[in-house]
Amino acid sequence: MSNEIITVNFGALLERWKLAEARYTASRCYGSEPRGSLRLVGEPGTGYLFTAPHAVNHLRLGALKYADLWTGGLAEVLAESLDCQSLAPDGPLQDDPNWDENEGPFKQVLRTLLRPNMMVIDLHGMKDGYGIGVNIGLACIFHTFRFGAPIFNRLSASSRAQSR
Repeated sequence: MSNEIITVNFGALLERWKLAEARYTASRCYGSEPRGSLRLVGEPGTGYLFTAPHAVNHLRLGALKYADLWTGGLAEVLAESLDCQSLAPDGPLQDDPNWDENEGPFKQVLRTLLRPNMMVIDLHGMKDGYGIGVNIGLACIFHTFRFGAPIFNRLSASSRAQSR
């Protein structure tokens, strides 16, 4: 275990997150860009891809589903901080990439970005009633521990390597 001290300017990080999120919350959370527009930030680097498929309002089964607020900006800030990429819609979508079986624009672009050994981290909002702020895994203690810990460890190692 290293005795290395890592300092993070959380104020600056939060400000970057707030600025990045503005494009997604524009136009009452329909985004700042035309229908179907997707925003890709960063370059392939550490082998992570952060996605925020619900960063703007979209349709699910033909009905309006509200945006998962703060996920688009978070994906961007994580991609910039960890030298990788993020993908999120910044214009309204006619489908729900996580729900609908069809391969709409989001899934089409996602497919072109996938590489062997890449880890895709799909960001979503949660209702307040869950009583937690972050869940890594499949919302089950066994899965969260088994699969969440390696993700967290890889993110931590990547962050430490970049700060050197």
